[in-house]
Formats: sequence, structure tokens, C-alpha cells
Amino acid sequence: DARFATIRGAIRLLLGLVSLLLLVVVPIVLAFLAALPFTGLAALWKTGHATAGLIAASIVLLTLINCHFQAGDLEPGRSKLFVWARYGAAFTLVPLLALAATGLSLRVAQYGWTPARIVGLGCLIVLACHTLGYALVAIRHGLGLRGLATANAWAAFAAIAIALAFLSPIADPARLFVADQLRRLERGAVTAEDFDYYALRAEGAGYGWAALERMRDRRDGPDASEIAKGAKRALEN
Repeated sequence: DARFATIRGAIRLLLGLVSLLLLVVVPIVLAFLAALPFTGLAALWKTGHATAGLIAASIVLLTLINCHFQAGDLEPGRSKLFVWARYGAAFTLVPLLALAATGLSLRVAQYGWTPARIVGLGCLIVLACHTLGYALVAIRHGLGLRGLATANAWAAFAAIAIALAFLSPIADPARLFVADQLRRLERGAVTAEDFDYYALRAEGAGYGWAALERMRDRRDGPDASEIAKGAKRALEN
């Protein structure tokens, strides 16, 4: 069908144009990674958005790799410069994933889990499926990256499974957030005075509200009075 061929050609042309950014993005990411041993990671963590930024950079690389690869049937006529850039991008994903996971773990160790961090963990798991899959494909098949579609399929299955888990009570981000913050309070990782009662109300959905009501009625245990006051303020304001 002529119309189908025209549309297909237009899509391929558009993807090819987008993939030109490989020659811009890959050198920038490589320069960023090469500078880290000299600048250190402290400045990166101080931004407060390191994990989100690293995940975003990884998504951009994944998009560009697939824009260039497309269906994998145009390899004979491809410029070697772009093929090498795509190949390098497949390996560049590995340190980006490691840095993003480190950044998330540091935040969780400091402040515990929040719904955003739990969703970020889900994104990291999907990203790990892509990253490890792409690295294995690059190692096994070289510049051609044959098998990229299989790696994408497995990552898609992981994304669906994680999304379904988040929509269920088992891994509801709000429930996990409330449970983790209460554990931090109980074991003394955060004091009753510094505990963010309002976050339970704002981000904990029904789980947070129920937890605040229990805390408001608390009479026994360490700092019971302070906890009850904080919970009451959060419920009333």
C-alpha cells in the first residue's frame, strides 16, 4: 500500500533525524562521567535531584539508541560514526544506572522512603532491565546490537509488572511510605519533634490519615505525648 509506505518512510525519516542527537548527547554524557573522578560526587548529590536527572539522561540515551536502531534492518547503509556512538551509548547506561541507584539509596538512608522515591525505585528496576539487556546485547552481538528488541520486550514486561504492583495494595507507594516512616520513628531514626506528620497526611493517602489517627490516640511508649500532639496538629490543619 502506497500510503502505508509513505507513512513508514516519514516515521523512519523522523526517527533518523532524532538519532542525529547521538553525536551530541553521547559525548556530553561521556564527558560528565569522565569528570566525576576529579570533581567528586558530593556536588552531584547536593543538587537534590541527582537520581531524577540520571534517570532522565538514561531515558534520553535509550530513546536515541532505539531511534537509530529502529527495526534493525537498515544496518548495511548506516554511518559507522553513528553506529559506534550507539554502541558506546549502550555501555554508558551502566554507570548512569549505578550512580542513580547510589543516589536513591543515599536519600533513603537519610530520609526514608517517600512515594516519589518508591516510584523512582520502580523506574530504576525497569532501567536496570534495559541497561543490563543492552550491555549483554552489545557484548554478544557487537556493533549490530541484534537482540535489542528482545531486551526491550523483557523490560516492557518488567514495567507492566511493576505498574500493576503499584496499583495493588501489595506495593502501593502510599502504604509503603507510611509504613517506612513509622518504622523510622519507632526505631529512633527520626525524633518525634522532627517527624514530618504533615507528609503522612499529604502523601500517605488513606494510610497516612489512619496512621495519624492512631498516633493522635497514642498514650504509651516513648514520646507518646509529643507524637500525639504532632499527629493532632496534622489532622486539624
